[in-house]
Amino acid sequence: MTISNSALESLQHAIAQDSSSQSKLLQSLSRALLTNNVPEVLSQLDTGQLKAFSEHALAFLTRRGDAPLLLEVFTPSLEQHGWQLPYSVVMVAL
Repeated sequence: MTISNSALESLQHAIAQDSSSQSKLLQSLSRALLTNNVPEVLSQLDTGQLKAFSEHALAFLTRRGDAPLLLEVFTPSLEQHGWQLPYSVVMVAL
């Protein structure tokens, strides 16, 4: 499963509008996360939620620093994360 090209283009455009110093990195990460073998449930998120998902992933990877392992388990909500799924998410960085 992949995210539609139009959804990915909308996301890339939304990120490009952000003046953040990490927007280029966020564009690359979101493209990598959402181009191949995407869980079907993510294809149901709108552009704003896909952007929040990508930002969360970047923040997670940034927090890792020099730690050999970083683990986060949560159920994303619109209020707390800016994106929502009916499932728990496990993020692991090795």
